[in-house]
Amino acid sequence: MSRDAAASHRSATQAPPYLIPALLGLYTLFALLPLLLADTGAGVGLHFWHKLGNGLAMAGFALLLAEFILSGRFRGVTAPIGIDVTLRFHQLMGHTVLVLLLIHPYLYALIPAATQAPGVVVPAPSSGLAEGLTGVIAWLVLGTVVLLAIARDMIGLGYERWRLVHGVGAAVVAVFGLHHTLEAGVYSGQGLLAAFWVLAVAAALFTLVHAYWLVPRRQARAAWRIKAVEQSGPGYWDVTVEPEADSQARQFRFHAGQFAWLKVAGHPYTLKEHPFSIASSPAALPEVVFTIKEAGDFTNTVGELQPGQRAYLDGPHGHFVLDDRPAAGIMLIAGGVGIAPIMSLLRELRAQGEQRPVRLVYGVRRLEEALFREELAAAEEAMDLQVFLVVDEPGDEPVDDPKVLRGPVTREVLHHCLPERGAADWVHYICGPPAMIDSVENSLEAEQVPLEHIRSERFRYTYHASTRRSRRIMAVWAGVTAIVVVAVLLFALV
Repeated sequence: MSRDAAASHRSATQAPPYLIPALLGLYTLFALLPLLLADTGAGVGLHFWHKLGNGLAMAGFALLLAEFILSGRFRGVTAPIGIDVTLRFHQLMGHTVLVLLLIHPYLYALIPAATQAPGVVVPAPSSGLAEGLTGVIAWLVLGTVVLLAIARDMIGLGYERWRLVHGVGAAVVAVFGLHHTLEAGVYSGQGLLAAFWVLAVAAALFTLVHAYWLVPRRQARAAWRIKAVEQSGPGYWDVTVEPEADSQARQFRFHAGQFAWLKVAGHPYTLKEHPFSIASSPAALPEVVFTIKEAGDFTNTVGELQPGQRAYLDGPHGHFVLDDRPAAGIMLIAGGVGIAPIMSLLRELRAQGEQRPVRLVYGVRRLEEALFREELAAAEEAMDLQVFLVVDEPGDEPVDDPKVLRGPVTREVLHHCLPERGAADWVHYICGPPAMIDSVENSLEAEQVPLEHIRSERFRYTYHASTRRSRRIMAVWAGVTAIVVVAVLLFALV
């Protein structure tokens, strides 16, 4: 690949600077649209608290329907932001939705229905049996869905079962919530607002049709087969897939560092799929290689897969990719199975003939668990690459190498591996366990590295904002929530 082609290839993953604020603006506008469409005349004489309850319900329901889009794996949404950030925002906004919708009925039940107008009494919404029942069902199912999402790991709920409960539960909340909104809402049962709710719920349900039927239907025309399953280290496996004959999978393209959801089944309409980073580079297409660590459930059975088994890919996804930003060098930092996308990046850099200095910091528990050591040694000979192995525990293999350091990857260890002139003008790619990513990002912050020069991707989050990136995501969540709450208060005061 030429330099110009490589730059074009990398730029394809970069979003214009205005796109992310524009998407956030559209998202916020969608949440506020019901308040803007509501006929304020319908609420004349309503008590402030009842208007507030209506406002919270409308904004909360709109945000609930927007959650379907955030979790729908639509590349037009996830590509500019990163699917990990999109799903994190989806997770955080789920808490906002839960609070808004759980609070609103109490404002009807606990506050007297008497209005501010002398001699006028307006009954609280949801006085009918049917609309009251659908509201209660939606209310209870929503709480269950959100709590299961929070506690899934603690109660040992498998991914496939959780995904089914999450999807079905969300559909129940949307449908029952629509009936409740149209029949019980003071503002929502007429005019443009009623049409908005019907169209918004239809769009939300379409995301489920897209995920559970349209995507598998497309995958049926793009089938893969397992070509090889090889053990790459203790508890690690390389799974190579290739397109079936005449399969549309031959059109599959990806950027180094991306991932895909992998299904190994006789048909694509199964919920048993798992996200894995692609370890091979685009230069290896049409073959795709996943490096998978045994970590429970499906991954413990990877070594039992057989060549010839049919497979399906949903992807590529992810924002953990090379770009053409000016940088003096490239730092790759991996921990455990996080080496998979890092190897994809390194293989792509080598295939492109990268001339800038590249350094790889690879953290493992024991030296025997370090993968790709022969390939990395060859890459050091072929390009300006230095590899540092950071080992947590002494193993059986004797160590007599200044580039094998005692772990974990602390700030002091990382500082030893960074370029002498500093790391601020290098670009840094980090993939590994969440705790390692947090530690490395904070270490790079201490080294004065701009956040824009740090790329990381994670799908497990804690609720404390321990890094600049997580603080930024939580600030956006808090900002959007604050705008919605203020808008609801203004709506109730009008």
